[in-house]
Amino acid sequence: MGVMSIVTFWLLSGTRERYRGSAAADRKSPSDGDVRRRENSILARLVALNAFNGMAIGLTGPLMSYWFARRFHVCPQAIGPVMALAFVLTGVAALLTGRVSVFNRGTVGVGQALAVGLVRDERRLATSLNAVSMQLPQSAGPSVAGLFLHAGHFALHFYVAALLQGAYLVAYALVFRGCAPPDGLTRAS
Repeated sequence: MGVMSIVTFWLLSGTRERYRGSAAADRKSPSDGDVRRRENSILARLVALNAFNGMAIGLTGPLMSYWFARRFHVCPQAIGPVMALAFVLTGVAALLTGRVSVFNRGTVGVGQALAVGLVRDERRLATSLNAVSMQLPQSAGPSVAGLFLHAGHFALHFYVAALLQGAYLVAYALVFRGCAPPDGLTRAS
C-alpha cells in the first residue's frame, strides 16, 4: 500500500491540469512566491499530523485478529466468525443510523476538502499529498506493532496508538483553528 501510494502520487504530480478559473485568478501576482510558501508550510503541518493518525490506525486495525489469537489463545476459526459478525453489525448499524453514521467515515472527505481548501485551485494535488501522508505511516504500523507483539507486549501498541491519536486530535485543532474553511463550507455555529 505504501509503495502504491508513492507511485500514484508520483504519477499524479507529473500531470498538468488546465485550470479554467477567472482571468484574474490565472494571472500571477507579485506575491505568488509568498502564497506558495504559506501553502507549503501549512501542507507540511498537515502531512506531519497525518503521520500521527496513519500510524495510530496502522498499529491497531490490521493486527486485531492476531492480537485476539495471542491474547486469548483462540484459533482463526473462532476469531473469523466474530470479526465477520462485527463487520456485518457495523454495516447494518451504518444503514440504520443513516446520516449519523456518516461521521465515522465522513472525516475522510472533510480532510480532503480541508487539504484542497488550503491551496489554490491549480495545486489540487494537495488531496493526493493528504492521502499519501496518511497511508505511508499506516502501512508501516503493522510492522511496528509486530515488533511490540514479538517482544511480548500485547497491549503496548494499543496504548501507543491511543497516544498518537490523542496527539493528532489536539495538534489538529491547534494547527487549523485559524484556517478559514474552504469555499462553500461553513463552520457549525
